[in-house]
Amino acid sequence: MLKFISLIGLLFAGGFAFKYGNNVSASNQLEIYKVLVTISALVFAVMGAWLSLLKVELESQAKNAKSVEDATAAVKKSREFIEPMTYSAMIIVASLFFTFCYYVMKDFQLESATVKYLRQFSFMFVTILTYCQLWTLMKVMFSGVDYTLGLSRISKERISELKRH
Repeated sequence: MLKFISLIGLLFAGGFAFKYGNNVSASNQLEIYKVLVTISALVFAVMGAWLSLLKVELESQAKNAKSVEDATAAVKKSREFIEPMTYSAMIIVASLFFTFCYYVMKDFQLESATVKYLRQFSFMFVTILTYCQLWTLMKVMFSGVDYTLGLSRISKERISELKRH
């Protein structure tokens, strides 16, 4: 259900951006792309560092799994780190592509109708990337909360166990 709502939001945001994109100059869009690159690089770095710290533990959990559920849980946990990194990498690549096109196309003389459509498509694309970035940040935030809650549960269990002995 959450994915369906997200898809509807994405389609609405993309349609809205396409309709009004011709009013947003390419230089203003370039600024949005620059911000997206910065945020994506930070997300990629943080999740990559976190994954590298937990890599050995996740591999051990997968190798020593006593059930299919245990092995699946280890894979699911690793996906929580890899998915935001993947989205971030895609955003960085798309932003680099836009930046390249921005500077190359400045020297071309295009018809005003073509420029209008290019702005609309470009703004729709940057809106979709921004939506994906927000989705990624939410996933990062919730994976951090989930990790902290799991750690808290383990800590409480251990404290209870220590108090009994």
